[in-house]
Formats: sequence, structure tokens, C-alpha cells
Amino acid sequence: MPYFNKDLKLKAGLERYFSLYHFKDGGYHLKWFSIKVGFVHIPLPNIPARVRAVKIHDLHHLLTGYNADLKGEAEIEHGKSLPVAGNITLLVF
Repeated sequence: MPYFNKDLKLKAGLERYFSLYHFKDGGYHLKWFSIKVGFVHIPLPNIPARVRAVKIHDLHHLLTGYNADLKGEAEIEHGKSLPVAGNITLLVF
């Protein structure tokens, strides 16, 4: 499902994405985050380098429409949306 369209501002798109996946403000300000593996949540420190990377990663989800689930993460990881990812990287850096 696309989270972004030409009439939606990035901020509004991110707010929609966060609400769909129950991410409170992206969780960028939290000291810890967790990764769910099966039924287990593994806590990890939310270091500044991760926060910077996740902000770009979240925009990637927003612009490509890939879900924030195992399948969507695998699609992003394996480069199905590489042209968009490259453009986001160029815009950010």
C-alpha cells in the first residue's frame, strides 16, 4: 500500500506510516528499540548512527510503499527498489 502520493507532504506521509505501524513519532527519540524474532523481542540501543539510518529507511518505505513487515523489509534489503533508494541517498547526502 503506498503511503505517499503527489498531494501528500512528506511529514503527513510519515505520520500516516507511523500510525499504520504503531510507531510513535518513529521512535527516533527512544534510548532503546527492539527487534521481534518470532515471539521474542530483542532490545538494542538506539544509537545516533541507527537513528540517522532509520530516518532514511522510513522514507524509503514511504516512497516505495513496501510494508514494514518481514516481506517488505526483505524487498528493500534485496534491492527491489534500488533506483528509489539511490535517489533518496543522493537527496539526503
